[in-house]
Amino acid sequence: MNKRDKYIKQINHSLAILRLEIEQLNSINMTDYNIIAEDFYKDLLKFYGYNLKNLNEIKKNVDSIDLVDIENKIAIQVTSRNDTTKIHDTIEGFYKNPDYDEYNQLIMLLIGKEKLEYPKTDFTKGGLFSFNKETDIVDINDIMNKFKGYKAEQLEPIVDFLESEVDIKINTKKSKSNEVITIIKMIEYLSDDNNYKKAEINEESDPDNKRLRFSDHFDFLMNKYGKLYPNYAGTLIQAKETSGIDGVRVNKMNVYLQILSDDYLAKHSNNPKDALNDLVIYFEKEISSSNTNYDRFAIEFYLLDELINCNVFPNPKE
Repeated sequence: MNKRDKYIKQINHSLAILRLEIEQLNSINMTDYNIIAEDFYKDLLKFYGYNLKNLNEIKKNVDSIDLVDIENKIAIQVTSRNDTTKIHDTIEGFYKNPDYDEYNQLIMLLIGKEKLEYPKTDFTKGGLFSFNKETDIVDINDIMNKFKGYKAEQLEPIVDFLESEVDIKINTKKSKSNEVITIIKMIEYLSDDNNYKKAEINEESDPDNKRLRFSDHFDFLMNKYGKLYPNYAGTLIQAKETSGIDGVRVNKMNVYLQILSDDYLAKHSNNPKDALNDLVIYFEKEISSSNTNYDRFAIEFYLLDELINCNVFPNPKE
């Protein structure tokens, strides 16, 4: 994986985790994080081409918009909602407020759920308001699609920003705890020569394609990944560092996982939820056979991480 691809993966990973956290907090009516997110996206979007200020720092008790680019005359509403009512209300509030006459464009920035198609919705009210639903509704996927066109040197400061600003609370404990040992045993098992089969593998990570392939189960899998991430991401890093895996061993692991997971996916009629559960049971048996205590959630997190990396249920080569 070259530096540019590595950066894109890191950015996508951070933004996906942040989006999942926002959705989870909103589901239990904890919306305070949305306010914190305004300043986060104000700074992130400078890499997108905007020079934004938080309007709440300029004026008191503002509504309908949160961020403004005075130079480019753009106003942005930051919201975790993607429903038409929210968009309609924001547009109407924006155009009916004379204080916003200096701005030529309103953008709805969706930081939680992704945007819908809105095929029959006229947000302009018959041309009364200026609003293009194709370009003026922006979600995290749109941001990532733009970043995918950047060069490595443009992506590096974005990665640095995300590493300093996104509080993922990764568990980085250094003791060889049970979960670390579990993942080390997973790595040892997967890279064993007895399990290696030489085959052409798909090395492209394409979560968008997976979302389409597994539309009925993808959100469930990613929500589970997001819940496990804070406790197991540091564990995974530590286990990989301790194992000292090299390029050859990584290739063996990838090949084995791709072939094995494809077999389980076929067994469960292309249902990734059931296939993943069966894979966890498979590795539980293999690891416990060596009289090693194991952590089931560590196994599950490892496989979900490899699913994102396209080594579990790999996307077919075109």
